[in-house]
Amino acid sequence: MKKMSISTKSISFKLITGALAITLPLIALLAYNNFYAINVVRQQVAESNQNMISLYIQLIDSGLDDTDQYIKTMAATSNDLEIMENPNSAEPDYELAKIRLYNELLADSMNYKSIDSFFVYSPVKRDWMQVDHANQQAEQVKEVRDYLETQLVPTVESGKGWRAVQVGNEYYLCFIARIGNTYIGAWVNAKTLLLPLSLVRIGDQGAALFATHDGKAMGHGEYIREREIDLLPQTLPFYMTGKNNSYLVVAESSKKGGFSLVAVIPERTILENLPYLTQIVYLILGCFILMIPFFLVFLRNTFLKPINRIVTIMKKIGDGNVNLRIPEYQTSEEFEIVNQRFNSMMSQIEALKIDIYEERLSKQKTELQHLQLQLNPHFFLNSLNIIYNFAQEKNFDLIQEMSLSLIHYFRYMFRNNLAFVPLKDELEHVRNYIRIQELRYPDSFECIVDVPSILLHTSVPPLVIQTFVENTIKYAVSPDEYIRLFIQIETDIDGNEPCMKIKIEDNGEGFTSEVLHLLQDGGLPELADGKQTGLRNIHSRLQILYGERAQLRYRNADMHGAVVEIELPIQPERDGGR
Repeated sequence: MKKMSISTKSISFKLITGALAITLPLIALLAYNNFYAINVVRQQVAESNQNMISLYIQLIDSGLDDTDQYIKTMAATSNDLEIMENPNSAEPDYELAKIRLYNELLADSMNYKSIDSFFVYSPVKRDWMQVDHANQQAEQVKEVRDYLETQLVPTVESGKGWRAVQVGNEYYLCFIARIGNTYIGAWVNAKTLLLPLSLVRIGDQGAALFATHDGKAMGHGEYIREREIDLLPQTLPFYMTGKNNSYLVVAESSKKGGFSLVAVIPERTILENLPYLTQIVYLILGCFILMIPFFLVFLRNTFLKPINRIVTIMKKIGDGNVNLRIPEYQTSEEFEIVNQRFNSMMSQIEALKIDIYEERLSKQKTELQHLQLQLNPHFFLNSLNIIYNFAQEKNFDLIQEMSLSLIHYFRYMFRNNLAFVPLKDELEHVRNYIRIQELRYPDSFECIVDVPSILLHTSVPPLVIQTFVENTIKYAVSPDEYIRLFIQIETDIDGNEPCMKIKIEDNGEGFTSEVLHLLQDGGLPELADGKQTGLRNIHSRLQILYGERAQLRYRNADMHGAVVEIELPIQPERDGGR
């Protein structure tokens, strides 16, 4: 299948290139403007949320700081804690101190609304006292208590800050102070601290959560995994992450413990804050991109297709099909005028070409007839001389044979109205000519003809073989040396069109190097009288009849002798050769 290609010099290429040269920079500018606007809005949203997150983490830190200061003060100044801590305290004193401490924690807890529970724990007496600020589920309180008793309290260092721990599926922040063998502390569910953030607009797909410093989410685990959000510490205050980088993460670390407050905001929510004008630009950009194919189709139908029709017809006309015309079709008025004028001009050119062609054919026919009528005067004189010698010898049989051969010879020569003859007629003429020369040079040469019968009715120009046979006898045959002349004719169907190959070979001395070089270069050797009638005749007639389709090659045989090879396109059988 032929591939279509567009030349860089064509109007199609230039129009398309020009259109793209205008539209692509504009599209790039609009795209950059939109991208820049998105980055600006993203930056503004990130900074706004960063300020909000910083404010909330400061409030959280402030509440946690007040709580741990309160616990530290209680641990340092409470007499009831001393009594409870002293293992030698009497049981009534212990119980009274416990009651007073409970009432005091209950009253003071109203000042620390961000804390879920205060507790006091004595490992020696296995005694746990807890004051809940908010309503807590009994099962949840028991899980936290068991975790604190068994895992956290035994390993805690007094007053070392708030620790983030996971109990079951929930995360808690815990602070513990130690007074001898007694522990006082507080804990709060991470969800409790996040309640104020629920009022912040971070989108339906957004989330606010705590994360440990090693990047583990304190809640919303499934949400983080599904969206492939990275919570590892970043050097920037905010960054894009998640699938296709479609989530903005803003984080701020707490100064009171090993956790951070994180806001995850979908980019869709961010872009809702784009200015109205930027959204219009984005819409224009999308429409512009969608319009490009329609513009190219319009350009193709309005300009390129009519031009391509004209160019296609002109190429075919350049290949010789001058009878082609541009078909009528609905198009612009300007192209209709061009098409009509072009068709009219081609009709005039075709008529003129026919006139010139007929005149040329007439001229070629006249020239061809003139070439065919050219006779070799030496052959005519030599023939008369042979008949004279036979008459002197009174050899009437040879005179009759010679006369009959000459009659056939001249009858063939004077068939001047024929441009082509059957191959069998040409070979019969060659045999007749050979017989005339045998009468002149008896026992000096022989001629062998090898031709398949299928080619005998193929049309060839008259004298195309006889001329080279005559040349061989003229320059190679002598009474002193016996010459063999071999004529081989065969078909060749390997090329673009079937052809006939005629090889005329002798075993004489062959071409001289000077003559062979001249013939192979397309020239003709000069005879003593300055003429090359026979060869020039053949060259001229083959050029007229076949143009470049006929080939003539000259060479010397491998051992010795001259070889002439003629290659002619096989013509269909012609009626009378006309």
